Amino acid sequence: MPNVFPKLSSTPGNVRWTGPELGSHTDEVLADMLGYDAAKIATLKNAGVI
Repeated sequence: MPNVFPKLSSTPGNVRWTGPELGSHTDEVLADMLGYDAAKIATLKNAGVI
């Protein structure tokens, strides 16, 4: 991730939020977009696929 640009001396800025954690929407995507049920998602998790 790039840093804040430009760096100003009086107001240097900072990164406030880097976005959602990797994988935080996996269950939602699998359920809503692919139609997987909770059992199928659990099977994938137990198998180490996700």
